[in-house]
Formats: sequence, structure tokens, C-alpha cells
Amino acid sequence: MRITVAMARGRIRARLSESLDISSVEEAKDKLLQLSNSSNSLELNLSGMERLDTAGIQLLLALRRRRENRNQTLRISHPSGEVAKILFRAGLSRIVDEAVVSHREESP
Repeated sequence: MRITVAMARGRIRARLSESLDISSVEEAKDKLLQLSNSSNSLELNLSGMERLDTAGIQLLLALRRRRENRNQTLRISHPSGEVAKILFRAGLSRIVDEAVVSHREESP
């Protein structure tokens, strides 16, 4: 998991790359919580994500819930094609602030 951070007009923009899965979720959680505590406005750009599993999804949902409870904004944006498919299949495309195109399961 790699996180690249930029600050613009009071908003932290974090670009997540590689994988957010069981093997990286603890490290990612620590970094994302630090970022979350640093600003009222946080954007997670998922365009560089190659893999996302249930542990990663749980982290995104927990971070979103935490920020909502604190009246802070969290924008989850630009999911890569693979991540958009995973979120759609899990019924969670609604957590992405930009429209996620419907992905159909490929029939053999």
C-alpha cells in the first residue's frame, strides 16, 4: 500500500496505490487515521488501486462512518476499473462520490 498526500485549499488529497487488503490494512489504517485527524476535508483517490478485499472495504466504511460522526467530509473518488467492479459487486458503489459505471459479470 502506497499513499501519496497533497494539500490544497484546506483539503487533504490522498492517492492510494497498489493493494488495500488483509496484508496492508493495518498499516493503511494507521496512515489514514493520521490524515483523518489532520483535516476536516479528506479525499481518497482510488485510481491507483489494483486490489481491494473485504478488509480494505471494511476500513473504508469505518473511516467514512468515523468522519460522518465527527461532521467531517470524506470523498472517495476515481476508483480504478477493478476497484469499481469490486465495489459494484459488493453493493457499495454508493460510497464513491463519482458515478461508478455498472459492471456486469462476464458470462463464460
